Amino acid sequence: MNTEDPFDPKSMDLDPSREFDEAAALLAQSVPLRRPPPGLKARLMTEIRPAALPWRFWTVPALAFASILIFAYVAHRPAPLAVVVSSSAGVAGAPIAAGQVITTPADGESVVRIGKDAVLKLSHGAEATIVRNGKTLEVRLKSGWLLSSVRHGQDYRVVTARGEVAALGTEFFVRVHPGKDYVCICKGRLRLSGAFPSAEIASEAHYDVWMDGSSRPAHGAGSMEGHGDEDWKEVRRAW
Repeated sequence: MNTEDPFDPKSMDLDPSREFDEAAALLAQSVPLRRPPPGLKARLMTEIRPAALPWRFWTVPALAFASILIFAYVAHRPAPLAVVVSSSAGVAGAPIAAGQVITTPADGESVVRIGKDAVLKLSHGAEATIVRNGKTLEVRLKSGWLLSSVRHGQDYRVVTARGEVAALGTEFFVRVHPGKDYVCICKGRLRLSGAFPSAEIASEAHYDVWMDGSSRPAHGAGSMEGHGDEDWKEVRRAW
């Protein structure tokens, strides 16, 4: 039989049958295993290998995902609580986050604005942090000098180791001393509280007290150091 002739029942003038199919299968199994030529194998593998995906398939989704992450970070990043208006350290415009420690050198100063609610001037080695508890602004003054100009109606207080000075529509000055603190109401009214009976002081032209943290604040000697007219002009310009 010519090996190039088709091997099927019709070509061999036979009727299709199960016996013919079984015989064809047995003949196929008896053929020795042969390896395809290397060149043919390489061409076949090239044809069936999945095509490489274009770079856009990976780049576009990756960029989209990165954009989502950046947007989420910016959208949920806490806004700064305050900003440095001027500073002897040359950091004007720097944002201040809630709870961030603010310091000034012994011979330096910084003017800080808290939105439209208050303007502060820190000096003489001041160390302070600003936090907002609900509608209340609180400055925790650990050392140094602090002038505060507060928007009328804003709940604002300065807290030291010896007590709390709450503004009642006010411009006032607090100076932390070893053993006691100096407080001057320059314009408006203050409430002083702590481990002593609460007291209120008011003035339109400076009235000062000493606060030792245990006894009722006592009237001071009228010292104006650190909060004269020029100091207040600098603070008011920052509004």
